[in-house]
Amino acid sequence: MTVPIEMTWTSVRPALRRLSRRRAFRSTVAALLVYALVGFLLLPYLAEWYFPQYARERLQRQGEIADVRLNPFLFILEVDGFRLREADGQPLVAARHLAVDFELSSLLRWAWTFADLRADGLDLNLVTRADGRFNLGALADSFRSEVKTPSAENGAARMLLRHIAVTDGAVKYRDLALDANASTTVTPVNFELENVTTLPEREGHYAFNAEFPGGGSLYLQGSTRIKPFETTGILSIQGLRPATFWTFLQERLRLAEPQGEWVLQAGYRFASEPAGLQLTLKNIMAYGAGFDLREPAAKTPLLALDAVELKGGEFDLARRVATFPDIVLRSGQASAQVAEDGRVNWQTLTSARKTTAAVAKPTRPGTAQSASKAPWKRCAFSRAMSWSMSFTSASDRRTMAES
Repeated sequence: MTVPIEMTWTSVRPALRRLSRRRAFRSTVAALLVYALVGFLLLPYLAEWYFPQYARERLQRQGEIADVRLNPFLFILEVDGFRLREADGQPLVAARHLAVDFELSSLLRWAWTFADLRADGLDLNLVTRADGRFNLGALADSFRSEVKTPSAENGAARMLLRHIAVTDGAVKYRDLALDANASTTVTPVNFELENVTTLPEREGHYAFNAEFPGGGSLYLQGSTRIKPFETTGILSIQGLRPATFWTFLQERLRLAEPQGEWVLQAGYRFASEPAGLQLTLKNIMAYGAGFDLREPAAKTPLLALDAVELKGGEFDLARRVATFPDIVLRSGQASAQVAEDGRVNWQTLTSARKTTAAVAKPTRPGTAQSASKAPWKRCAFSRAMSWSMSFTSASDRRTMAES
């Protein structure tokens, strides 16, 4: 039997009338209206107004937000046009769109829980300053002066990040200590993390991919945990060209831009342990083709290789061990010239350059710095194939060849 809507409303209306006359009901409705007005209108306005002031007074930088939207019922915060600049106006961090989805279930888990953290069009500018200081390090110092460090008893904040994503990002790096024009940009950058948490012994998963400006791409996939920090996975580089990093080396080396293309794959582990940071690479497989290294405007290369293969390599930074059991060089050619003063042209490939970096203070034996300069224990390789070498003297231009 279907009950007519008119009869249903007729039976409900008196109950609603009685409910609306109760003071508790009217107070609840009023509180919800005030909560909605504060959440939808007042807080976004205050955020847009306060952030530039906070950046200027507390961080000594320039801040800007174009638009803020907050849904106080779904606990979703969205920000458009986020920008943070250095005091002189140089760009630092910017994002086209930021979104934060907070879960009310945090109250039950006793951990800050976020369903989604998303950054679209993230633009990150990394700079090594003329004095050798890193710009993000200076920014971190500014935040540390504002945020109280948790005590040892309380430990780090309990946090669960279910999903983090960076899409269509760009990372630009400049080294002013080397050269004002030394810079490179990696774009687009896409990064995704799932179930990252500061809760002990819990792991999350991530995937990262980016394209190099000179050609080639980088892909990382694996798992990570924050406490204690450890990340493991697979590294894959495809089609990498020396031009990607040449802007940082051309002032140091008297060479034409190297040619070639590389493919690299390895398993890796990066962790923070009581002994220090640990980095290991295993099962390194690399292949290079068309490698050509020569002086500017030279017709004959200093070193040329049709192909290079590395198989089964391992690298351990803590133990300072590098092992490559199988290296194959195909169709290789090397040449050298001796000038009138007896110097080989290979000795003149490095260019003198100015440096503004401070001179490091001597370190006592046994400290971390002196340990980091310990000699490498092993660097092994197996064989070379199809190799030729030429030697030219500037005095009589005689040439000897050996194959």
